[in-house]
Amino acid sequence: MSRSILWHNAFIMALVTCPGFVDAHSHDDTALLSDPARPIKRRQGIVHQVIGNCGLTPFPLVPGDQPEYEKFLHSVLGECPCRDEGIHERTGDFIGKMPANISTLLGYNSLRVRLFGYLDRPLDAGERRLARKGIQDALDGGAIGVSIGLAYLPAVAADAEEISAIADVSPLLTVHMRNESTHVLESLDEMGAAVSSARARGSRCHLHISHLKIAGERNWPLWDRLLQRVLFWREELGITFDHYPFSFGSTGLAALLPPEFGRLPRKELARVHASAIEERFADTDWENYIHFAGPENLTFAGLTYWPHLNGTTLEGQNVAELIRDMVLSEPNPAILIKGQSDKVIDELLKLPFGCIGSDALPDVPEHPRLTSTFPEYLARMKRLGQTLEFAVDKASRLPRKIFGIRNEDEISIDRDSFRIGFSPA
Repeated sequence: MSRSILWHNAFIMALVTCPGFVDAHSHDDTALLSDPARPIKRRQGIVHQVIGNCGLTPFPLVPGDQPEYEKFLHSVLGECPCRDEGIHERTGDFIGKMPANISTLLGYNSLRVRLFGYLDRPLDAGERRLARKGIQDALDGGAIGVSIGLAYLPAVAADAEEISAIADVSPLLTVHMRNESTHVLESLDEMGAAVSSARARGSRCHLHISHLKIAGERNWPLWDRLLQRVLFWREELGITFDHYPFSFGSTGLAALLPPEFGRLPRKELARVHASAIEERFADTDWENYIHFAGPENLTFAGLTYWPHLNGTTLEGQNVAELIRDMVLSEPNPAILIKGQSDKVIDELLKLPFGCIGSDALPDVPEHPRLTSTFPEYLARMKRLGQTLEFAVDKASRLPRKIFGIRNEDEISIDRDSFRIGFSPA
């Protein structure tokens, strides 16, 4: 077996011990402030988490300065019981409150909001210099790299030069691509080209793709071409990726709004007529969930004031009006998105340079990613006929290498059933 894994027989049954799992794509940023042990993750064999994904972090922000952005943050990261302490102006202050088994990325979207607000255009040369300084400050404060969410405000306005400027200074760039459905091929090439440009200037930035997928049944035939592009950029740049073993995902409900409406303050959004939002649902120039998934494959979750709609789909609803009203009034509304191919997921699981991330929203228990990502991953790898050694390498060794993790905590797994025997307390 590989020397990268230390295997030895456990005391009972058919258990073997191996390095504990790394949740390579966690959104537990604020949940950790009130629940640092996170037993909901430990029970899955997770001993280390990488937070700060998709460009969204509760730093560096001035508390109360950007209430609309804070509301969007909470829709993804969850409502922190200690909300007044949840937003941090300095990276180091936030990281100082994290347990030792946490690695933190800087969310570029949050940095951009802090520096420029909801600036709806690419940064110019002077602004890019300010952004690079902000990134360096975060790295000096303990961040391991930068994440960007190109499907989310305000980074949706970033262009190739701006993305490349991030790669100039950060040793690691993880990206929620601009589009994971209709334009997934172009979105991957956009990132590859931007990092290639920085590499040509001497950067050694590593590119990591977040939750790689093809969303929307009509887009599944793109798989062969996507695989070719992934392998090309693997050869060119050594890219890696993470993904989860479920055919549906979730995000904050506000992500269903067209960007120009999603950035509006609540008073202005309340004045937007539903027909204007409805008209934009016909366009594909943005990551349009209504278009690629269809209302019948979008399910409400995390609702407080409309609890009777949790678990129901948008089919038959006045979609634009309902989404607008929920974003205005609900504290942390979310949406479950059914639209991935099990065949594509299986093929991704076979690639040795893809690791596993839960991508779970802490306040959305309706999605099993929060409680069952790694047990489901192991079960799926067994069904695919993959070896336990290979499965553990992807979930343990690979993310440790990508993110520079030194955590050596171990877990036990039954070598016959691929079930987790026990994990650290």
